[in-house]
Amino acid sequence: MAKIDKEYLQLKMTLENAHPPIWRRVVIPGTYTLADLRRVIQAVFDLTSFGPAENATPKFHRRVKAPTATGLTSEVLTAKYPEDTTTVYSVIHDSRQAQLLLKTPNVKNWRLMITLEDVLSAAAIADRPTPPFVNGGRQAMPKTRGGRDTPYDRKQINQALSAAMAPDAPVAPAALLPKTKPFVRRTPTPERDIDMAELAPQMDALNALISGQSLTKEQSESLANFLNRHDGGGAAEKPAEAPRVDQQDIDFAVSHLGVRATEDRATAVNTLIQGFADGGFTDAQSKATAAALMKDNKLFLDIDKLPDEDHSLAARGDTATVYAGILVGDMMSTFLTAKQRHTLFQWATDYVRQENHLAITFPGNLTALACGLRFLYAAVMHPDYPPKVLGQLKDTFLIILWHLQDPFLGDEAESMGLILNDLAKAQVMKPAPFMQLVRDVTMEVERRVDPADPRTIFRRKAWMTTMQVLFISLNDDDEAYDKAQNFIFDAVDNYYQTMGIDFLGDDDDGYDGEWEEPDDDDDDDD
Repeated sequence: MAKIDKEYLQLKMTLENAHPPIWRRVVIPGTYTLADLRRVIQAVFDLTSFGPAENATPKFHRRVKAPTATGLTSEVLTAKYPEDTTTVYSVIHDSRQAQLLLKTPNVKNWRLMITLEDVLSAAAIADRPTPPFVNGGRQAMPKTRGGRDTPYDRKQINQALSAAMAPDAPVAPAALLPKTKPFVRRTPTPERDIDMAELAPQMDALNALISGQSLTKEQSESLANFLNRHDGGGAAEKPAEAPRVDQQDIDFAVSHLGVRATEDRATAVNTLIQGFADGGFTDAQSKATAAALMKDNKLFLDIDKLPDEDHSLAARGDTATVYAGILVGDMMSTFLTAKQRHTLFQWATDYVRQENHLAITFPGNLTALACGLRFLYAAVMHPDYPPKVLGQLKDTFLIILWHLQDPFLGDEAESMGLILNDLAKAQVMKPAPFMQLVRDVTMEVERRVDPADPRTIFRRKAWMTTMQVLFISLNDDDEAYDKAQNFIFDAVDNYYQTMGIDFLGDDDDGYDGEWEEPDDDDDDDD
């Protein structure tokens, strides 16, 4: 352990099953124990107590990969490491085979996965704060997960982390980050994407790397330092390291996205999704590949024509899927410029409003519109999506419904429900505009029902499927959405009663039909 005593661990901590992703990247001394790590976690996620449930303390487990008959990952749980003496490095040093898992017994949706990304020398962090420090992250830890909804703020978190790990700090610190401002989404910051003029050597090295040229040792180190300092993206891989996806595979994927050959299309989509959304690309690969895909945009290919043997339709669906992957990857490690990011936001809305061909495409067994709604989901859940633009969702959903000539064949209705559900649960869309959207679309759909026109029946059935998703998935975690929940319950019940089905039973707690205009104070996100 003599060597690790003088080095530092770069860890990535991700809350599993969180949408949008909630994660932090931290650098800690190599000597830190599991007890030290517990205090770090409490500080960087601003947990009100260590665990979202009373009398339930999260425990460390070691997740290892082991060969099995099916080749799947096995999870081995070992909770008998003495936290005061066991170092983090000793149980997580082989990042290809072992991860740490912090989970609370009998509590769902609270599993924190901790992965060792790199071991850094003192020289590598000479220009950074004294460890421990946060080197990247996204999203607030919500109250339902044991946090305070404190917006991610690197400076504030590092101050809290320094206080928590000071020699005289209490072993079990109380709240370290007081909530000084309400929960808000991070607004777009184009200046984050501006390359500084004095960094010309690094940009020359980046251009050389993208062009496939070999880098000198000096260029490699210079470029790594530049990317590590770039705000929002966290630590980047050193160009000298072998990329996880070969450039030849990337070139194949870009050139075969949306081609007629089904197998080649599937390979292209899988390669690109694994690269962007699953972290398979380096930052340099992500930047270059995203730029190439956006330049050769097949998203609107022949969108006003009948599908040509489903080729153009499949190309549009594949492109929407990959663009969704780009935005998911950008949530995890920022690589898009502000212009690229907002171009994708606009394309997501424009595409689902124009796509009206509902044939199933293969091999994904989805419609192109279903793929487009996944793209729209990735856009509206992105931290940089302008909150004021969320008001366009009502018109977007109505346009989608009015395009219906036949019933939905994919999961379009469920996808619309998922978008609304996650916007509400993440408190991105406030209760008043959420209620307004649900009510307005429902009333418009119901008002246009004509028994003699099958299209209006398809339209009503599709929207009620969306409402059923919300009926099932919205829970009582936030009472502010109660009025919307009651309206949804009443609308679904009324739909089934028109068919002679008593869906909710004799329950008089539903929406009473009286609509009150939302207060101005609650409507500032619309």
